[in-house]
Amino acid sequence: MHPATLLVRPACKHDLDAIYQLVTNLGSSTLTSLPQNKAALSKIIEHSENSFNEILAVKTRKYFLVLEKIDNAGVNIIGTSGIILHAGSSGPFYNYKISTITQNSANLNKNFNHKILRLVNDYQDCAELSSLLVDPQHRGVKSGSLIARSRYLFLAEMKDIFPAQLIAEIRGVADVDGISPVWEALGRKFFAMEFNEADHLTTVHGKQFISDLMPREAIYLNLLPMSAQVALGKTHKDARSVAYMLQNEGFSYRDYVDIFDGGPVYEAQIKDLKTINNSKCGIIQDIDLVLEDSRQAMICCMEPEFRCTIGYVMEVTDVSFIVDPTAASLLEVKIGSNIRLTYI
Repeated sequence: MHPATLLVRPACKHDLDAIYQLVTNLGSSTLTSLPQNKAALSKIIEHSENSFNEILAVKTRKYFLVLEKIDNAGVNIIGTSGIILHAGSSGPFYNYKISTITQNSANLNKNFNHKILRLVNDYQDCAELSSLLVDPQHRGVKSGSLIARSRYLFLAEMKDIFPAQLIAEIRGVADVDGISPVWEALGRKFFAMEFNEADHLTTVHGKQFISDLMPREAIYLNLLPMSAQVALGKTHKDARSVAYMLQNEGFSYRDYVDIFDGGPVYEAQIKDLKTINNSKCGIIQDIDLVLEDSRQAMICCMEPEFRCTIGYVMEVTDVSFIVDPTAASLLEVKIGSNIRLTYI
């Protein structure tokens, strides 16, 4: 299979049924940012279309992408990903910060270091990665890497409107029944609802109810069950590959966790991302079967719309390239078109 049979592009309203099918097929393993609800998914797609068309105010834009597989059987959507330009643009953006306080008693000559959780808004207005989802049947053939890393090429092309810092919340630990020990120890005590219901409410109604109902005071970790203590900042087994990709890209974990399941929050400066720093910009000098001295690369364009695929490229100069015909056709580019690429 030619690698260029994979294409990332903006989601559109005609994709609704396919995205809904993808999300519902994955059942409980689906991201809560992609609800199993057609009306909610339709709103996500509409918001993204308005963001790409620059109808919305910059701060409120959210971009939603789909991954297509094109072969003899036709065109199928096998994955999604998203970028939120400003986390918390519609209200406060909350995380827990794990920190340490020291208490001592001179009379008893004793010192104690206590780990605590504090509700913070430290990532308010950072850019945020979201909605990364790939059909398990299509993982392992560069599909996951393409749909995830294509966002960094998009960020590079749109750097003038994005903030400096980028974050990604990773799914936290849960048992075989999908129950989060962090939620059971904390969230359930203050919300009196199931984890999925509370997390879904944040996508539908925003996060004001968190501020209304969660305790504002510090929470001492040693008052929580041990199962919750050890789960804080740990990654769900199904999300370890995502965490590895983030770390390889230059993201790091700095003791911030999701308020619902305690999953780690990774952060990076956009200017430091590996994909962006290793990327090159230039024009297409020719479209041809580039066999000799060609290399495989992720290639993106911004005109007529953002598109990204994997294809074969040969450098003519540092700023001009020959691109193989299949990749050029998927990108809908021609000789003279501007592209950005990073070798893989």
